[in-house]
Formats: sequence, C-alpha cells, structure tokens
Amino acid sequence: MAFHGVTARYVKLTPKDSWGSANYWGLSEVIFTKQEETAITSVEETSVKTMKGQLPMLPSFVKVTYASGSEGTKAVEWDDFDKVLCDAEGEFTITGKLFGSDAEAYCTVVVKRSKEVDKKPLLKLLNEVTGKEESAYTKESWQALLAVYEMADQIYDSAETIQEEVDEICGRLQKAIFQLEMTVTPEQVEEQITLAGQMLAQTEIYTGEEGFEGQIAEADAAVFRDRFHALQAEYDKMAAEENLTEYEKAKLAEIQAQLTEAMDAFQTSIVHIDFTKLNELLAQVGGLDQAKYTEASWKELASARNEADAAVKNSSRVKQSEVDARTSRLALAMKNLVPKAEDSGKAPDQGSDKDTAILQGKVYESGNYRYKVTSTTKRTVEVVSLKKKNLTAVRIGSTVRLGGKDYKITSIASSAFKNNKKIKSAVMGKNVTSIRSKAFYGCRQLKSITIQTKKLTMKNVGSKAFKGISAKAVIKVPKAKVKSYARILKAKGAGKKMTVKKM
Repeated sequence: MAFHGVTARYVKLTPKDSWGSANYWGLSEVIFTKQEETAITSVEETSVKTMKGQLPMLPSFVKVTYASGSEGTKAVEWDDFDKVLCDAEGEFTITGKLFGSDAEAYCTVVVKRSKEVDKKPLLKLLNEVTGKEESAYTKESWQALLAVYEMADQIYDSAETIQEEVDEICGRLQKAIFQLEMTVTPEQVEEQITLAGQMLAQTEIYTGEEGFEGQIAEADAAVFRDRFHALQAEYDKMAAEENLTEYEKAKLAEIQAQLTEAMDAFQTSIVHIDFTKLNELLAQVGGLDQAKYTEASWKELASARNEADAAVKNSSRVKQSEVDARTSRLALAMKNLVPKAEDSGKAPDQGSDKDTAILQGKVYESGNYRYKVTSTTKRTVEVVSLKKKNLTAVRIGSTVRLGGKDYKITSIASSAFKNNKKIKSAVMGKNVTSIRSKAFYGCRQLKSITIQTKKLTMKNVGSKAFKGISAKAVIKVPKAKVKSYARILKAKGAGKKMTVKKM
C-alpha cells in the first residue's frame, strides 16, 4: 500500500468489526510510517534518572535531525543492559537502534540514592562518645563501647551508607553508652568515706612515745584526718551536682584511690605488738626438761617465762618495748641454763633439723623457716616464722625433714609473717589445713599467692589472715576451690580487688 503527496509523518489505520467477508478481531491498529526522503544526520542523546535499586524508565522516541535540516522524532529499541548497574550510585550509557534506520541512539542513566541519608543523630552519638573519660568506666564496658564506636565511625564515613544502616548502628551505640559501668560510683565513695570516718573515730590515739595494741600516734592520726577531710569536701562538692560531668566521674575514681591509700597508711600506722619471737621462745621452753638443769638456773628461767606469759595474756595493754624486754630476758635465761653434773656440760640444743630426738612443742629451724612440732605421733609441724627476715619469696612445702624423718606441714602460725614488707610471693603446700589469724597481716608487697591445699575452710582460716596484703593480689587455687576460696579470702581480709583463679 503506498501513499503519495502526503505530508503526514505516519498514518494510523483502525479497521471496523469486519472487513470484507472475513473478521479480524486480533488486529487493533496498523501504523504506516512515511519513509523520509532525507537521511538522518544526528540523534539527540537523552538522559534519565532512577533511584538506586530501581530500573530506569527509558524513552520510546528520540529527537533526530535530517540532512534537509528538519527535525523529528524516531521510535527506538534499546539494547539489553546489566541490571546490576542500577544497584550502585553513578552513571552508565545504554545503546539503542532507531526503527527504519541504521542510526544509533544513546541514553545516559543516572543512578541516585533512594533518599538522602540523615546522619545527624549518628554524629551526635559519636561526639558523645569522644567526650567521655575512659578512666571513669570499667575496662570491659569501655571495650564493648569502642567496638560499636568503630563500626559506627565507618558507617558515618561511608558514601554507600543507607538510612537503615544508620538507624541500626545508632540503636547499638546508644545501648553501649547506656551499658557503660562506672569504675567507681558515688555510692561506693560515700560508703568508703563513712568507713574512713568510723575508723578515725574508733581508733584510740596515744600521745607518748609508744602505744598499746590498736592505738595510733597523734601525729599519724592528724595527717590522716587532714587528708580525709580534704577528700570528703571534694566529694561533697560533686555530690551536690545533679548530673556528674565526665571529668567528675573520672575524679570519683581518683578520690577513692587516694582515700584507699590514706586508709592503708592509717592502718599501717596503727600499733601492732609483735609477739613472734617471744612465742617462739616460750614454745622452746615448753619442750625443755626441768630435771636436767640446776635449780638456780631453772628458777631464773621460770621467772622469765612467767613474765613472758603475763605479757602474752595481757597483749592489749602491753607495749612493744615491754615485749622486747621480756623476750630478751627469756632468751638470756635459756642461754644461762646450767645442766646438772651428770650431763655433758653442753647447753641444750634449741632445735635443728639434725636432731635425732624430736620433741613435741619445740621449735626447730630448717632452711629459711622455723617450725613448731605439733605432734610427734602424727609427725606434723606448724610454720611459726621466717629465719631470714629479708626473704621475698615464701615457699611452704608439703613436708620438712626433722631428726631424719619427714613431718607434714599442716599449719601456719598466728602472725607468722605479720607486717613483713619484703615478701612478694607465697606458696602453701597441699598438706596445710589451717592458716591462723594475722598470718600474713600487713604484708603489703605480697602480690602473688599459690594455695595448693584443698583443705581450707572458713573456720580454719583465722581472722585478718590476709588483711593488708596488696590490694591487687593474684591468688591461684585448685580449680574446684575457686568460688569457695574467693569467699574465704575476702572474709579474711584479702580485699575486693584481689583476683582468685585456678592454678
């Protein structure tokens, strides 16, 4: 079918219900386009925009220019393209073919984000974290916050971030901030201030050169009182604030540390009468046989012993100089014991691991330690003191050899290592069944303890046995005893900051 002398670009033919003798119900319309008499010289490039993740709406027609200079539109069929190109922001070009022509068309597709991402809430949270003081919070909660913060920082800097990611990380960061745990709370500092005040009020002060057990010198009390009041005033100033600043939160930990240091110094300054040497001598005297010595020398020993016994019994009202004097007198009386004529004339041996006859109740030296024999039938001993006061590592074994026989080390005596500032580590053997009161009292350099025995209970560990050891002591115990020993050690003075773990 041909059209002549027609100026229209195309003709649309729509048939009726019937055409001739036949029906063509499937035919809706026929378009006859006019063949241009001039060639296409250019095709206008087009561009469309789409959202990230969505396919573009490509134009069905493009503008063209003919050789005659006239312009028109031509239908275009676009080539297939990789749909993945729409999943990222940017641009890409699609090529198409014009109907009835060899000319090509080009369409630039611009992919944009589905909507602008609001990062302001995330930036606010990031700034909140950077404004916090690390020292104000526990290590565990701070590390948890940093892990989320690093992810949040990456999401904030990324150009590919979508709103859902921002919203999700904001929630996580808010939760981590909320779960921060302060190293020291105002309640903890207030409780410690109360305890410090009670300690000061309840400790008796002496003004002379010496004090009794539990007293403190007036000068030492004054130093503590001034420091205590200064720290209390500093805390009260912060407590008056409705909300603590990050600086004030960190300052709480500093106040607690200074208060703890002051309280430790106060405790160290309190008079503690040392009966160790006197008790050792009394134990040795108890193992001597009166029948072997002259009446006069034994009478002097008995008198010295009675004085020593009286001092021990009246321990709360005796001064250190008095204890030292009684110790010296008893030691001299023992040295001056005179054996009866039938004896060899040698002074009695005061104890050695080479003795052939071991006496119950007597104290013997072996290695770096002194041991009191608690039973000759069961062959058990108790550690009563150090032979060398400058020893830094205490190693209490399972047994000790005395008189050619092995004796089990089952106990550590009261005040055995009391106020020893040299000891840094201690090991207790598997046979130890009791640690008596103040055994390690005031050993403030003692930071490492290994307890091999599984036989300790709340009853057989004496009061204040570990009072005054290093606040950060690490104590290793048998695996099955971690929880129970932690309770025992805390109750016997080891402190809240000590660490108990399995060997």
